[in-house]
Amino acid sequence: MKRLLILLSILLSFALQSQQVFSLNEKLYLDSLQNVTKSTAAHASKATASFLLSNYYRNSDSLLSKKYLEHGKTFITHDAFLTGKYDYYEGQYHLDRNKEKAAHAYQQAIKVLSKLKTRESDFYQSLAWYGYGVTQKDKEGYPFLVKTVVEKCIPLIKKYGNSKNLGFAYTQLAIILTYNAQFEKAGNYNKQAIKILEKDYPDSAELFYTYLNSASNFCYQAKGNEAKKFLDKAEKLIIPYPESSANSFFYYGKTLYLITKQQNSEALPIIEKGLYYTKKFNQNLQAQMFYFNKYDILKKLKRYSEAKNVLENILAEKSLAIDLNNRKTIYKQLSALNEEMGNVREALVWEQKYSKLNDSLSSANVRLEINKIEAKFNAAEKEKKIAILDAERNQKNLEVNKKNSYLWGLSLILLLVLSLLIFLFILFRKIKKYPNKESTTLNKRRNSP
Repeated sequence: MKRLLILLSILLSFALQSQQVFSLNEKLYLDSLQNVTKSTAAHASKATASFLLSNYYRNSDSLLSKKYLEHGKTFITHDAFLTGKYDYYEGQYHLDRNKEKAAHAYQQAIKVLSKLKTRESDFYQSLAWYGYGVTQKDKEGYPFLVKTVVEKCIPLIKKYGNSKNLGFAYTQLAIILTYNAQFEKAGNYNKQAIKILEKDYPDSAELFYTYLNSASNFCYQAKGNEAKKFLDKAEKLIIPYPESSANSFFYYGKTLYLITKQQNSEALPIIEKGLYYTKKFNQNLQAQMFYFNKYDILKKLKRYSEAKNVLENILAEKSLAIDLNNRKTIYKQLSALNEEMGNVREALVWEQKYSKLNDSLSSANVRLEINKIEAKFNAAEKEKKIAILDAERNQKNLEVNKKNSYLWGLSLILLLVLSLLIFLFILFRKIKKYPNKESTTLNKRRNSP
């Protein structure tokens, strides 16, 4: 089980980026797309075919991939949906080369596609969210990627009911969970994907990869018998297509199964079959994964010199070692291997390299956590300042309202007092005039005959 966990740890960066889902009948798939690009079909069809070809070649032939991407761009004109698709496939092209460029392209795709509100635009928006989540994995960690898939990707597709796309989304989530050792949760999502795909898409590439992912999930739990059931199902789907690049994934799954069953000698020829396909289709990263398995088996068979050569070649080739966590694992394995071979001094050198890189990664993780804490603190401080400003504004409004109420009350009292004074003044005038009027009347009566 410990050996499997070592393999699991080194697969983290590989698993999320390597899988591309194309028809298992790969030749027919490529021929049909290339025919569309050369035909008089509508611009939208030619653009889409070019984008799909770009995606197919993105890991095996970067120049050809770029050529098809730019060729598809010429057919866009003013079509918003095609613009969004181009942005998505540009993100795909950059994903393994420049994560910042990829992230920007995915964000552009999301911005454009989110305005369209169609089933197809929602599907591509879902893919763009997934790609963006992968680009942010090293910065934000796997919880961010899981949150992105659960809250962004799946809801966009699920609202249209069960589909091949939904099955694929469940499979992708299961991959993430598997490679974070959350095997039970991964198994549940694989089951949901299989239920959808077996019913409506029994010959699909999506179902083939879901079977392989289910087999891997059980291998990492050391449940070889359960893994074999799904491996056999995957084999039935791939047998009709011996020229498909998907065969390398099948042989990788079979290698993992044989390692789980501790059938190490039997695994070596299977690795060679897998390497045949990786070389044929320029699947370089996949090839290095086979070599790492080969190293692991040779070490267990105590063929130490061969194991050491394989591991040193992996380090020199750099496809796996470019990831710092992978490099750390390789350093640790080289140290342990040299120690078993009695190369104490060389073992110490690799251990020192491991320790130095481990300290560096720990410091980087600490900085990352500090940055996250600082960001949360700054956000909290900002919210606190806003709350204080709101409270001060409310207090001022209260004081102004209170002052206004006081002035209104005082004005009303003054008005009443003034009204009373006016009334009394008028009354006083009338009373003052009335006696004069009475005396005048009496005098007139006296003087009359």
